[in-house]
Order: sequence, then C-alpha cells, then structure tokens
Amino acid sequence: MSHKDKTPTDDEGIYEEGEETFPDAEEAEGSEEEEFVSTQPIEEEKVPFVDDPWPRIVFFLMVIGFVFVIFTPPAAWAAWSWTFVGAYFLVMLVTAGMTFGFLIWVKNPETNLRFGGFTNMIVILICGMLGVVDTTSLIVVGVPLFPALGTSLMSICTLIVIMCMYSLWLIQRTLSKG
Repeated sequence: MSHKDKTPTDDEGIYEEGEETFPDAEEAEGSEEEEFVSTQPIEEEKVPFVDDPWPRIVFFLMVIGFVFVIFTPPAAWAAWSWTFVGAYFLVMLVTAGMTFGFLIWVKNPETNLRFGGFTNMIVILICGMLGVVDTTSLIVVGVPLFPALGTSLMSICTLIVIMCMYSLWLIQRTLSKG
C-alpha cells in the first residue's frame, strides 16, 4: 500500500489537502482585535558611560599604570623599562580606540557606518591583545610569540591600532557632518 492510497483521517491529526493551517491561524481568524500603536515618542534611557566615558577611561588607565609601576620587579624594570612604557602606550591607545569604536556603534543605530566602528573595535582589540601578549612573552620567557621574527610585535600592533583610530576619526567626522 503506497502513501497515496492511504487517506488521512481526523483521528490521525493529519489535515486533508488544502486544509493545512497553522494552529495559530484558526485562533487569529476569530479575533478581530486591533493592536494599539502608540504615537508618543519613547524616551531613551540615558547611559552615563555613553554620555561621557572619558573620566572612567582615565581612571582605568591610571589604575593600569599603577599596576605596571608598582608590581613590576626592579630587575625587570631596569632591563625592560622602555618596553613596559611601550606596552602601556599600546594599552592606552587600545582603550581609547575601543571607546571611540563603542561610541560610534552605540550612538549611530540608523546608519551602516556604525559597523565600521564595530569592525575597528574588533581589530583594535585583537592587535592590542596580540601586542601585549607577545611583549609579555618576550619579557618573561625571553622569546616572542613568533620567534622567526626575532622581535616583538608591539610596534606593528601599535601602528595598526593608530591606523584604526584614524579610520574611526574619519567615520566620526563623516557621521557628524550629516
């Protein structure tokens, strides 16, 4: 007996051809209620970080700077002092770039340029993490993450972060002009 020879019955819960409906469709046909649509503007909730993020960012960077200075052993500081300063500079640039990207992403929901802010945020984060981890590996182990290069990736990561910040500045300038 083939599938076509079988006739569905109501007991089996199978609808005949042409009677297939979604279960919600039967309920929706019976209710003729209109939806109430409010025309009053919804007040956006103010987020203090988005309005003025820089005091919190400066405090965060100050704490990171104190951690670099206070918890670094004197012998490591004597040998790698400028490397620590460079790593702190990279952390400052990454934090500022992430903040710029986040502000572009949050404050411009109506335009597709906000994805430029998000993308640059991701690139800045990856470069910052790679630069700091590579430099930390060079200081602690004596060998960078990629030994074939022979040097730390901090300088190229810093350059990429600066270029991303420049593109974020261009995006912000474009969005502010209208």
